[in-house]
Amino acid sequence: MILLTYSTGLEGSTPAIFYKPSHHRGVDGTTKDLSSLNFQPRPTVSQVFGYVNKRPCPSLGREQSILGAGILLAFHDLPVLTITEGDRLVGFVARFHLLRKLLDIKPKDLHRWVLSPVGKIASKKVPVVSQQHELIEVFRVMKKTGFGVALVEKGRFFGLITLEDFLVWIGPQNILNDIPLSSQAVAAPPETPLLDALRLMFKLRIRRLLVKEKPAAVSDREIIRYLFSPYGVEQLKSSPESTLSTPIREVGAVDALSANAPLSISQAANLVLSSPARLVLVNEYVVTPWDVVSAYFERTLNEKTGLNE
Repeated sequence: MILLTYSTGLEGSTPAIFYKPSHHRGVDGTTKDLSSLNFQPRPTVSQVFGYVNKRPCPSLGREQSILGAGILLAFHDLPVLTITEGDRLVGFVARFHLLRKLLDIKPKDLHRWVLSPVGKIASKKVPVVSQQHELIEVFRVMKKTGFGVALVEKGRFFGLITLEDFLVWIGPQNILNDIPLSSQAVAAPPETPLLDALRLMFKLRIRRLLVKEKPAAVSDREIIRYLFSPYGVEQLKSSPESTLSTPIREVGAVDALSANAPLSISQAANLVLSSPARLVLVNEYVVTPWDVVSAYFERTLNEKTGLNE
C-alpha cells in the first residue's frame, strides 16, 4: 500500500526571489504596459484585459473525439476548449474536467473511450462574461462554475480570461495585506501511480499534488501533456493499464518555489507567476492562484469567496 502524507518533505528548499512584472505579454505576442494602468477598485474586463480578444481559444464540434480534445489541450497548453455548433457556443471541456471523467472509465476501455465524441463529456455550464463585466463579476462566475477560467464574448468571438491573468493584474498593485495561509500542503511519494494520484487530487479537490523529496508538483496540466503526448497516446492504445500505473515522477513534475511567511497579496501573486508549478510553498502550506485571487477580492472588496483550490 502506498502511503500519502500531508508532510511536504521539502525542508531546506531555497526561498524564491520576488519579481514584479512591469509588462505582460499575451499569448498572441502583444504586450500590455502594466505600469501605466490606473488601478481603480472596480475595473472592467476591457479596461484591464484588452489583449484578451486576441488570445486563441480553439473549438471543436460535438462529434470530434475526446482524443482530439486532449491533444489540443496538450499542444496549445490551454485550460479549456470550447464546443461549438456552427457559430454557437454549446459547451466546453477543461483539463481537470476531462481527467475527472477519465476516472470513471475502466483501464481496458480507455482507448475506446478516447475515440468517443467529446460532446459526451462537455460541460454545458459555460462560464461566459462580456467585456463590460467588472472583474469581481468575472470572479463570481469562476466561483459559481468551479473553474478558474471564463470565456469573454465579443459578438461571435470568444476570448479567454484565467486566474493567471488576474495574478498579472494583482502583482503590481503593491497590496500589503498578508495573504492567509489556509491550504495545507499535500504530497505523495514519487513512486505513486498516476491513477492513485488523480484519485487523491479529486478527493481533496486540489489541482496540484506535491512530489515528496523534491520541491516539485504535478498538476492537471502535466498529466494532460503526458497522456496526450505522442508516446502517451500510443500507450493508451497498446497498454492503458500500464499508462495509469506510471509513477508520478515520470509524468513530468515541475518545480515549485518556496518562501517565508508573511507574504503580502501582491508578493504572493508575483511568486505564483514565477513558479513553473504555479504554486508556492510556505512552511506546511501552499499558495495557489485561487488563494491569491480569493484574498485579493476579499481584502479589497470584502468579497467572501469560500474557495480552496
